[in-house]
Amino acid sequence: MLSSTVAPANLSNTAKGKEIFSECAKLKGVALRNANGTKKQSTDWYWFNYLEPQQPQKPQQPQKSQQAQKSKEPQRTQHLSSTLQHLIANMVHVEGGSVIYYGEEKWVSSFKIGKYEVTQEEWEAVMGKNPSYFKFPDSKKNPVESISWHDCNAFIGKLNRLTGMNFRLLKSLEWYYAARGGNKSRGFLFAGSDLIGEVAYYDGNSNKMTHKVGEKKANELGLYDMCGNVWEWCLDYEAGPLNQDGHIVRGGSCLFGYGACEVRYGIQSFSSFATRSDTGLRLALDD
Repeated sequence: MLSSTVAPANLSNTAKGKEIFSECAKLKGVALRNANGTKKQSTDWYWFNYLEPQQPQKPQQPQKSQQAQKSKEPQRTQHLSSTLQHLIANMVHVEGGSVIYYGEEKWVSSFKIGKYEVTQEEWEAVMGKNPSYFKFPDSKKNPVESISWHDCNAFIGKLNRLTGMNFRLLKSLEWYYAARGGNKSRGFLFAGSDLIGEVAYYDGNSNKMTHKVGEKKANELGLYDMCGNVWEWCLDYEAGPLNQDGHIVRGGSCLFGYGACEVRYGIQSFSSFATRSDTGLRLALDD
C-alpha cells in the first residue's frame, strides 16, 4: 500500500530518492506533481511511503464435489495385508430401527457389523499369534477363540491403530437386532431359520469343535454364524457369580445345545478374564 507525504529535501534531491519516487509513482499510477497540484518543476516532490508489497494471492480453486475428493484421497487401508482388507470389506451396514427387547421397545441406531466372526488368521494378522484351542493346519478360517473380553479390546485397539478406523465390540442390543435380521426380520427362532442345523454349529452337529465361518446359511442381513460356532463377546457389563467382573456373550456355541443358540435366549455372562475354547468375537463400527 502507498501513502503520500512531502519528502524531506535532503532525500528528495538525491539520485536514490528520485529513483524511489519514480518507482513509487509508477506503482501508484499517478503523475509527478508539486504540493499545489501543478506538474513537477523542481525538487519539491510528493514523497510516497512505500510499504512491502503483499505476495499475490493464489486464485481460489473451485470446490470439488465430495465424491471427487474421495476418489483422489489416498486409500488409508491400501498398506494393509489382504487379510485385513478382507475384514474391512466384510463390514455390513445395518439400517437402524426399533425392536422389542425383552418386553421393552428400543431404538437401535444404524451401525456396521462383521459379516463373519473374527477368524484365526485375522487375529494373527493383528496380534502376531493365534491363541485358539481348536487350531489345525486348515483352521485359519475358523473363528478365533480362547480369548478374554480384555484380549478382544487389546486386539481392537491395535486394529484401530493399524487401520485408522474405530472398530469396537457389539452392544448386546445391537447383536440381538442384527441376529433377528434388523428391519428385514422374518421372526425366525434362530438367526436366519427355524431349523438350527441350517444356520448353526451347535453340540448336535459340531463334533464339539469350531468350524470355518460362513459354511451355514446366512440370516436376512447376510450375516453368518450369529448362532452357534462360538459365543460372541459384547460391550455390555454384567456382574457374574460372586459379583466378579463380567460381560455379556451372545449366540451360543459349538459346545452348547439348541436353547443357547436361540436369538432370544442365547445370552450368558462370563468373567471378563475367562478364556474359553468356545468364545470369540464379532466386530462393529459406528455408521
